[in-house]
Amino acid sequence: MAAFWNGRNTSHLGKTPSRLALAIAFGLGAVIVVPTAATAATALPKASATAVVPQLALPASGENLVGRTVTSIQNLVGTTPDGVWGPATTAAIVAWQTANGLHATGNWDQASDARGFPTDFEPGNIISDAVMFNPNAMSEAQVNEFIAAQGVGCHAGPGNICLKDFRMDTWDRPPTAYCPGAYVGAANESAGTIISKAATACGINPQVLLVTMQKEQSLVLAPSGRPPVTYDRALGFRCPETGCEAQYAGFFNQVYHAASRLQEYRIHTDVFPYHAGATYNIMYNSQQPRCGTQRIYMANQATANLYNYTPYVPNRESLTAEAGVVVDCGAFGNRNFHRYFNLWFGNPRHGTTMAPTPPAGPDLGGLPLGAFDIAERTSADSVTVMGWAFIPGAPGAAPTEVHAYVDGQAVLSFSTSLVRADVNQVYGRAADAIAGFSVPVSVTPGSHQICLYAIQSLVGPNPQIGCKEVGG
Repeated sequence: MAAFWNGRNTSHLGKTPSRLALAIAFGLGAVIVVPTAATAATALPKASATAVVPQLALPASGENLVGRTVTSIQNLVGTTPDGVWGPATTAAIVAWQTANGLHATGNWDQASDARGFPTDFEPGNIISDAVMFNPNAMSEAQVNEFIAAQGVGCHAGPGNICLKDFRMDTWDRPPTAYCPGAYVGAANESAGTIISKAATACGINPQVLLVTMQKEQSLVLAPSGRPPVTYDRALGFRCPETGCEAQYAGFFNQVYHAASRLQEYRIHTDVFPYHAGATYNIMYNSQQPRCGTQRIYMANQATANLYNYTPYVPNRESLTAEAGVVVDCGAFGNRNFHRYFNLWFGNPRHGTTMAPTPPAGPDLGGLPLGAFDIAERTSADSVTVMGWAFIPGAPGAAPTEVHAYVDGQAVLSFSTSLVRADVNQVYGRAADAIAGFSVPVSVTPGSHQICLYAIQSLVGPNPQIGCKEVGG
């Protein structure tokens, strides 16, 4: 008898990997920090900032297609890291792409990003519980704006519909054990509204639903739209190759029941194959038993949920494969979830998420905002950390305190001191407002994890603005 883990007939999940769609630039992304409290460090050494200012990526003529910071790309390809995208940067990218056997377009695309910045995919810790079960990560308006921005270049082909243009009537759904909020149906709802309302009713991050929709059916980035049958199976929920079960077919059914199932995995850990705190042999590919398995410890329930939904782990070749490449024994579902979430919303493990349009200052409630952009080892005993942070509502000249932790230990306290014109523009701050930092952190030789926290007060909340791994 075939097993149904995410509701699909898993005997059919080993099909040839679908093409990884290239992400289109949608403008300047801004980071909204989820309030994860960090213990405020005391008596930490102070540091002053240096003059290097990493800039958020501003796409120029469609050249930066993934939103990677310009200075990161420039450092990699060997040109002056001035944060400005110009002819010298394009020429350096062409030379780098040629040297690395990639199609030399001068565009920084998904294939270049995957080759230049090796994946930080952790098979047992793909996404944190705090991120997956955060229904407030994006507002309804932000979900709709995100879909419109990602689909700005979508022109529907014959019989197709772009996600930004999709609309349908929905109906009432009463509260359940898995979706404690009622869904109030309405006529002519947009895809973004349906996603947001289902996420709210079921307590699931709408970003998780957007990413799942893309990795299952490429709906978000389809340049010529997708046919109605694709919307009927939008999240692949209980949809074997022969077609979806009738009660789960249709866009609204797919979104709502997928969100509900993610909560059901969490509540009924005794019913589904994978749960947090245990180790499992996860297959690389269902159609090829010869490919073997990987032993994986599930660090949290959110990651276990992903394997319950798509029970395969990418092998080494799958992690680095370029778009369209078929990999023997490969499976791309959880890899693509990781990549798209990182690309669109930031690291899904650390509670830092991105919104295409930041809310107005008062809506942020004074919680510090920030991003950890770059960690660059400058010597055997030093790593320079670069990024930005500020407290909404505070005077533009007021510095924001940031604490650095190395491998979980507090090691440094420093303050922002640099002007970040890009951040100020996004958040409507004064042009000369302080937000940036570029600070050396002392480390020992070897690999380390560095995490940064923006400090609001001694009692918090003091949100984590990112973590990065640095090699030896």
